[in-house]
Amino acid sequence: MQVEHTPLPGIGLRQVIVTEDRQHVGVVCHHNGQRDLVVYRPDDPDAALSVTLTRREASILAQLLGILEVTPDSWPGAAESQETAKVQRTGTAHR
Repeated sequence: MQVEHTPLPGIGLRQVIVTEDRQHVGVVCHHNGQRDLVVYRPDDPDAALSVTLTRREASILAQLLGILEVTPDSWPGAAESQETAKVQRTGTAHR
């Protein structure tokens, strides 16, 4: 998979990939550390949905999308929320 890198003068760098489903998804990395997650419309590459993320939010999203498996046991306060997590996953409480 190729990553298209486009310098944005005065802003930062845009990096875009094309998924297997031909969806264009990218990130605009601003000079100030802000990140914009961008999903382009298939019928109009100039139109997009953008979500602005702080550096911390971008880091957390990267972890969620990365190779680390996030499980309810790894959540903060996991010991207190294990029963809640089981209910959320299955729709019923396990006792």
